[in-house]
Amino acid sequence: MIVSLAKIRQYQIVWDVVNAMRNKSMLNVETFCITMGKYACAQKVDEAVYTINVMEKYDMPPNLAEFNGLLSALCKVKNVRKAQEIIDSMKQQYVPDSKTYSILLEGWGKAPNLPKARQTLGEMVSAGCVPDILMYGIMVNILCKVGRVNEAVGIVEEMDSTACWPTSFVYGVLVHTYGIENRIEDAVKFLEGLELRLMWYD
Repeated sequence: MIVSLAKIRQYQIVWDVVNAMRNKSMLNVETFCITMGKYACAQKVDEAVYTINVMEKYDMPPNLAEFNGLLSALCKVKNVRKAQEIIDSMKQQYVPDSKTYSILLEGWGKAPNLPKARQTLGEMVSAGCVPDILMYGIMVNILCKVGRVNEAVGIVEEMDSTACWPTSFVYGVLVHTYGIENRIEDAVKFLEGLELRLMWYD
């Protein structure tokens, strides 16, 4: 019901339903997550933040998982700048983890905004979080989007050194970018190197 009401933007009725569910002991965390997501889709950022803040009043104090859910919902609708602002303003309440940084990094990747992506990755490392294959893949994709394929290759080499083996997606992005830039010889050299890497992995 809440999903249907939110789709037609009957938000006051949504909260009437939430209160009725509380009175009948039917309320759960998912209810608030759905509400946050629908607010985010409608670009109602303040209302989405209000939803996570009000959870405690309903005896359901939010944790980092719900916070990350809010950020993810915002980034899915290309509102990564607002997501960044929320992280910056609520760091004392919710300490970012690898998932938080991954959500933000992916958001900046879709923009694409290389400086912000670099900043996010740097903050993540400074916070003691280790980049995983997904984060490396996002960085490779961003670098290729903005024409920095040589740097992207450097990321792949860094992955090799950390035993975080690149995926077929990562290789595909690099070869595709070489093709767009008409750097056929570089593409061939990269594929030859890839063959050697695969032999090494085996």
